[in-house]
Amino acid sequence: MMKRPRYLSVHVVAQRLGISTRSVLRLIDSGELPAWRPGQRAWQVSELDLANYIARRGGNIEARQAGNSPRRARVESA
Repeated sequence: MMKRPRYLSVHVVAQRLGISTRSVLRLIDSGELPAWRPGQRAWQVSELDLANYIARRGGNIEARQAGNSPRRARVESA
C-alpha cells in the first residue's frame, strides 16, 4: 500500500526554512519550490518537495523539524 504524501502549509514551510511566508510564496511563484493550490485554498507543499528543495541547497531538514529555527538579534541604537 502506498503512503499518501503529507502536505505542509506555507507557514510551516517558512518555519522549517527559517524564512518569511512571503519568501516561501516567492519560491513557489518562481517555480523553485513545487506547490499546489486545491481550489481557492492556501498553497500546500509536499514534505518530499520540501526535502528535495533543502537537499538541493545542501541543507538538513532534521534541524528545522525539531523547531530549531534561526533567530535574529534586534539591535537598538542608544
